[in-house]
Amino acid sequence: AKTLRAALDALAAAAMIIEPDGKVRYCNRAGQTEFARGTVLREHHGKVVPVAAEAGRFLAMLRSSNQRHASRGLDATLEDGTGRSLHVTWAVLDKVE
Repeated sequence: AKTLRAALDALAAAAMIIEPDGKVRYCNRAGQTEFARGTVLREHHGKVVPVAAEAGRFLAMLRSSNQRHASRGLDATLEDGTGRSLHVTWAVLDKVE
C-alpha cells in the first residue's frame, strides 16, 4: 500500500482510490485540486459526487457494472460545462494483506 501511494503521489495527474460505494480512500495532491475545482467531480462527506452530467453517468455505470466490466476496467473522458476534460480510468485493485 505504501508503494502504491508513493507512486500515486508522484503523478502530476489527479489520482484517487474510490470504493464501489463512492467513499474516497485516497487522493493525491492533484486529485485534491480537482475536487476543489469542483467542475467535474467533488468530494462531499468523504464521498465522490458528480458535478458534470457525464461524471454522473460514468459513476452510475460503475455502480451498476457487472463482473464483465470489473475484470477489464473502464476509461472515459469527462467534460465540464466549459469544455475542460478529465480522463478517468477505473480498475479493480486487489486488496493485499
